[in-house]
Amino acid sequence: MRVMNIAKLSEEVVRSEGRIEGWDSLRGIFEGGKESDPNYVFRTTYPTTEIRDLLEAVNEKLSGKRVTGFFEILGGYGTGKSRILVLLWHLFKNKELAIEWAKNHDIRLDLPKDVELLAFNLLDENPAYLWEPIFRGLRREDLLGKVKDFPGYNLLKEALSKKGVVILIVDELEAWYRAKEDKAKNLNFIQVLAEAACEREGKLLVFCSLYGEISDLLARIRRVKPYRVDLTLSRDRPKIVLFRLFEKVDIQLASKVVENYMKHYAESEVDVGNRPAYEKKMVETYPIHPELMEVLLTRFSSSPRYQNTRGVLGLLGSVVYKKAADVDLILASDVDMSEGELLTLDRMLTENAIKDAESIGKEEVRKLLNVILLYSFGEDERVGASRNDVILGVLRPAININDVDSLLANLPSMAPHVWPRENKYIIGREENVITVIHNKALENVGKGEIHGTLGLIKTRLKRDPSYFVYHPDKEYSDLIEDEDRLRVVVSLKALSQSEVNEFYKGRNFANRLILYVPKEGDITKNEDLLVVAERIRLCDQYEKEVTGENKELLDAQREKDVKLLAEKLSDIYGYWVRVTSFENGEVKYRLVQCGLGEVKSTVKNSYDAETIRSEIIKHLESKGTWLRIEDLKDDFKTIPGKPIIVTESIFEEVLKSLYREGKIVVDYKGKMCRTPDAMPSIKDEMKIILTKYAPAQPEPEKMEEEGPTAIKEKPLEVFRVPEAKGPPTREIRVEVPLQVIETPEFQKPFLLSQEMERRIPKDAKIQQIKIDLLKLSFDDVDAIKSFISSISFKKPKFSNVSMEIIIGGPMDRNEAIKLIDKLPVSLYGGTVKAYIEVKEVA
Repeated sequence: MRVMNIAKLSEEVVRSEGRIEGWDSLRGIFEGGKESDPNYVFRTTYPTTEIRDLLEAVNEKLSGKRVTGFFEILGGYGTGKSRILVLLWHLFKNKELAIEWAKNHDIRLDLPKDVELLAFNLLDENPAYLWEPIFRGLRREDLLGKVKDFPGYNLLKEALSKKGVVILIVDELEAWYRAKEDKAKNLNFIQVLAEAACEREGKLLVFCSLYGEISDLLARIRRVKPYRVDLTLSRDRPKIVLFRLFEKVDIQLASKVVENYMKHYAESEVDVGNRPAYEKKMVETYPIHPELMEVLLTRFSSSPRYQNTRGVLGLLGSVVYKKAADVDLILASDVDMSEGELLTLDRMLTENAIKDAESIGKEEVRKLLNVILLYSFGEDERVGASRNDVILGVLRPAININDVDSLLANLPSMAPHVWPRENKYIIGREENVITVIHNKALENVGKGEIHGTLGLIKTRLKRDPSYFVYHPDKEYSDLIEDEDRLRVVVSLKALSQSEVNEFYKGRNFANRLILYVPKEGDITKNEDLLVVAERIRLCDQYEKEVTGENKELLDAQREKDVKLLAEKLSDIYGYWVRVTSFENGEVKYRLVQCGLGEVKSTVKNSYDAETIRSEIIKHLESKGTWLRIEDLKDDFKTIPGKPIIVTESIFEEVLKSLYREGKIVVDYKGKMCRTPDAMPSIKDEMKIILTKYAPAQPEPEKMEEEGPTAIKEKPLEVFRVPEAKGPPTREIRVEVPLQVIETPEFQKPFLLSQEMERRIPKDAKIQQIKIDLLKLSFDDVDAIKSFISSISFKKPKFSNVSMEIIIGGPMDRNEAIKLIDKLPVSLYGGTVKAYIEVKEVA
């Protein structure tokens, strides 16, 4: 069902193809315009309550029941003042047609036979004094010579004598009066004219249109208490519009259409207030939606340039003619922004809406913009479309309200001229810089122009000069020199095994790099993150170009995006790639979760003094001879998998501790030192050796004989075991008795796994692990579930609230460490320790 099947368009709409001239002018009577045709005027005039009451007052004046004969027709542009003046002219000029019209509309009309009818538009006549066209119209120019200052009451009465009933119709009185220099004389005559019209049994009736803007003029007229027709508050304006546009409406069919809309409104939870009352209103204004009627008669008609348009009738006539065959109800979204009346009303706003609609290129978005544009006209506090205004301006039974809400929520980020303001949307006179920036950010990222964006992200990732950014694609990577300097290398991409191998390949100081990677993905392909960063970068660019409200919006958006970027980076990062070994170009590693600001502290805690001590002893054990401290340091710095020395001081403290405990002997410049002698100051050229491999301390006497340099000059002899000869022997495996390794308590599971890796021999077989989780608190339930699931086949045993977990073996060291790594990253103040039963195989 369409509008054309329910409502018949008026002859005026059909003949003009929707180009109704909404304005009337008194001058048209004398210039052969449509206003000069009484048939047209009577046919197109709807007898509003104001017209009925006015004509009743005229009847009372003519019959002597009413004293007042001065009638002011008050209202703004487009309220129908001139139409009433034109109607009055034809009522008194064309008596037979007037009586027929009044009868058709059930109006009592008693018209006098002897009438002197005068009508003029003062802006057309533009007399110096108001009395001049009146006296000439009464054919009493002879009296003008008697005017000294202004015509008094007696002179006016003389001009009116022997004229029967005089009807004086004056248009544009205020506009004319505003431009006159001699206001005092004119004002005095207006008072005389009003008093004469309000004389008992007087035969002068004065009708004048007023805007109600000039206080001194209004005050002088109102001394006589004129009859006022206030069209500003007229409730019949919608009826006038419908009367002009439609000849008749099938109320039964219209009610069915409205019923479907009301049902959809209820299902979509649209706020329409009192539903029965709203449904009745929709039927009364059919086929124009009441919200469209309201916005046109308030916002549209209150705009400063409204008088330059063809009015509400001109706009709606065009819309109805175009849409009657396509829709079942005319909504605000059907008033397309391309309508000429809208361009005439406010070219800048309309063109801005058109720019946005064309740049987005979606019909459903254009409809939203159509609605918002109508609500953007005017200059009062009502300007702007609420969500409900937009919903009622767009929603039809076949449209899902969720789709409308989704579009509306995203509209300010798509349409540069749409401004959200106090829970409303308006079309602005300048672009919303935030929308411009967002759209530009989307465009730049979409085209792959991300170098500036990545530069900004890199600055956020680099906590200090020791931080560098890496990516397998050299285009996005910093230059990371191969040098003896501790650096944190933050990867933009979660690296695969081969990419980790490639990162360490060929580096001399590989163990001076702390590699830190995202939890997943590749930042260079993370569009959401890139757009946020690009918005920040563009905010910095636009800062000097914007002022006022745009400046406030820009500052607020930048602050919001800086916080959002930090949150997103925090979610993305990350893992420290803790290298455990490096053999034949293959890097073995474990991922240790930590925040970007915790990388160095996590590495430092992982490689504590005990870990470094153990590694130094292990390294010296493998050498079995003297080793320069500089070479020892180089091994730590160059071999991935060895402890990373975050601070040199911890390395030196460990050496001092080993010396004090008698674990190592020191040779400095040929002098061998061991505890309890004081350890010389540590120098890179100093040599150290495990005490058990050091030469025996020479006897004092021999020392005296040979001198203090004897040890230095005597070459070290390396004892080698001769290769066995004879028949082959049978290998015998001897099992070492069960050993229990008890670890300290740790607040982070990964520290426990590191301790286990350090203390459990590589080839040992673990028979059982008892894990004590003390004062346990955690929020990562999935991690606990994963941990429990992974040990279910090991016959775990849980006891008491501190979660003592016993995991049956056998298992190897790597398997045990992987189990521990499945625990949550943080225990929030709780601790974890382990008792590991180990059997070493000899």
